[in-house]
Amino acid sequence: MIIHVEYQNLPHFKNVFWVFSKKYGVKLSGFCLHFDKAVWLAPYRFLRKKVGQIRYQLPIKLLNGKLVSLCNRLSLDLAILIDKPLTKAQMTLLNKLDRAIVVYNSCQDEQTKSFLLQQSNLLICSSDQDCALQADLFHLAVYQQHQYQCKCTSCLSNILYVNKQNQVSFCPFHPQESMLCDLSFEGDFFDNDLFIQVLTEQIEKRNECKQSCDYYSICHGGCAMKDVCQTVKSTYPIMQQRAKEIDTQQIPLSELAVYEKEGILRGVSQGK
Repeated sequence: MIIHVEYQNLPHFKNVFWVFSKKYGVKLSGFCLHFDKAVWLAPYRFLRKKVGQIRYQLPIKLLNGKLVSLCNRLSLDLAILIDKPLTKAQMTLLNKLDRAIVVYNSCQDEQTKSFLLQQSNLLICSSDQDCALQADLFHLAVYQQHQYQCKCTSCLSNILYVNKQNQVSFCPFHPQESMLCDLSFEGDFFDNDLFIQVLTEQIEKRNECKQSCDYYSICHGGCAMKDVCQTVKSTYPIMQQRAKEIDTQQIPLSELAVYEKEGILRGVSQGK
């Protein structure tokens, strides 16, 4: 089980942790803390012996020299949100990161996009879901992998999101549409009409896809909250052809589309 927590303060965070690990006996394989104010190291110290993966998600304005040093020293996993043009100081900080860091970029500033795509230590993801999906599929075509590594695939009942109001959702990317209950709920979070309906529909969809779709081995039914079937079917063959053209003609990175750069540099940042 991976828990996403909209971080507010230490008592709030610890309460979420103990509710899941003690009250419900859930084995936590990952914890993602969403910061919007000061970043605390205390949760990391608390979690590092209790949970497998710990990720901090924060806006670029919260990144500072101390956090960069901690990230490099502790191999702290970061997800950074960029929604405004980067300053020179922020570019310098991003340059100092030793390891691959996930960056969600929704900024359309050309200088910012150009800088990000040149950094081999950054795993760039567009905040535009369609562009991100195209980049994922192009990455598959270039590196000849056989399964779409969508963060949403097979997530149902394996991931939860808790906001500052202690409201629990089964999808951190669509929290309002997947709201289950309050954290104080005494029963099973997943014994919920909305969740059961989504899960049932997703199982039926996957069974149907497995029998009739040539691209099932790539997306395995895709995301339960957003239908990507038509996009995968229409886009993946084009991505395969485009990957061959780029390889054969040695097209420079500067001439590629945004999703093509993201797909290639994602592999570079992962050491492929």
